[in-house]
Amino acid sequence: MADADTAVLEQSDVSEDDSSAAAASRLVVSLWLSDSVRNRLVAAGGLQIVEDLDRVGSADLIAVSTRIPPGESPARIAELRQQASCPIVVIVHPGGEDVAVALMSGGASGLVAEGNEPTVAAFLGSDLSGTGLIEAYEQTLDRRSAGRRSSGDRDPVTRLRGMSALDARLANGAAGAVPRLGWARVIGFEEATRRLSVEARDILRRRLAAQFEEICHHRNAEIYASEAGEFAIVTETLSIAEFERLGMDLIQA
Repeated sequence: MADADTAVLEQSDVSEDDSSAAAASRLVVSLWLSDSVRNRLVAAGGLQIVEDLDRVGSADLIAVSTRIPPGESPARIAELRQQASCPIVVIVHPGGEDVAVALMSGGASGLVAEGNEPTVAAFLGSDLSGTGLIEAYEQTLDRRSAGRRSSGDRDPVTRLRGMSALDARLANGAAGAVPRLGWARVIGFEEATRRLSVEARDILRRRLAAQFEEICHHRNAEIYASEAGEFAIVTETLSIAEFERLGMDLIQA
């Protein structure tokens, strides 16, 4: 990413009175991060995100995505490790596990699941020895979902409501309203995850579910887990066109 321009992202609600807090922000040099990932890092607070590789030597942390663009290579991590002594954190997207292994082999310090960017700040000095990646991600999902999911049948891996809850939901829709029901399936999920460990497969399912649930929540729709890589989407407010746009959002997630 040698042609990257400096792109500092700051929280929009920082005022002149907050200058002391801004001065205390930690410098994070990013590589291959999408806008959504950078925005979540900024939302975590206290981080100044730049794409300027000339500042690697003064960085407090380097954040690298497994979404490697064409022409780039995981070997770039080995080059960065020679230039910087700060932690290098890999942000892993669903399906990027093999790339993450290559990045770790190149000298990266640790892994964070995409969608759990607040955990990146923990590499700036907090003790991570007592909390593994999966446990930290589960805690984040539970906090994010608090008060949003109703009680009842729950998928043990994704934490989403399951088929029994879906049946009850469809049978007890609002008076006079006919719920609109759709299905979302990750094509080739079983084949793609067959060689993964149970733990790796579960965290991949959990990450997909978290991303899909966030999209459905913003679109005023409900999501249920039916089986690995498959979800049911229910809404009583979206039109057909809006429901189709929701489907496109899920495809692009």
